[in-house]
Amino acid sequence: SEMDLALSDFNQSIVLDPDEASFYSWRGWVYYNLSEMNLALADLDKSISLDPNRTDTYVGRGMTYYNLSEMDLALADFNRALVIDHDNAQAYYYRGKVYYNLSEMDLALTDLNQSIQLRPDYPYAYYYRGIVYQSLGEEEQAIADFQMCLTLNPDEDIRQEVEGYLEELK
Repeated sequence: SEMDLALSDFNQSIVLDPDEASFYSWRGWVYYNLSEMNLALADLDKSISLDPNRTDTYVGRGMTYYNLSEMDLALADFNRALVIDHDNAQAYYYRGKVYYNLSEMDLALTDLNQSIQLRPDYPYAYYYRGIVYQSLGEEEQAIADFQMCLTLNPDEDIRQEVEGYLEELK
């Protein structure tokens, strides 16, 4: 598969230059996409130890912690990413998801709004903000966000979920 080829390439790159933080960060993303979360964390930790100022590495590690339901650790990494790059739409998006999971709806909305302001073409921020609005009983806002998500053409899995939410709300 493409992931196996990428993994092989990054393994070779690390052999050739074991002190290059980006190689560990990218290999960590490959492990993340292969659902090998512990291997992803090990590589992302190594990348951070080599270069503590890589925003994408903190976002990747935060996403990994999020998928492991380690919300406090995920939150810390998204906060760190935003200290380094306060305009990182992806970090705001994922931190908004963490806040939602912690039942901090106002903070979730603030971060999702910021993500959308920074990257208005990102369908997933609208999708998740729609989920937050739906959970707050704000159906009109939820419908508007779900429709905007569909307009921005997300991947098929999200499209089906959004269509399901819209059916529920009608």
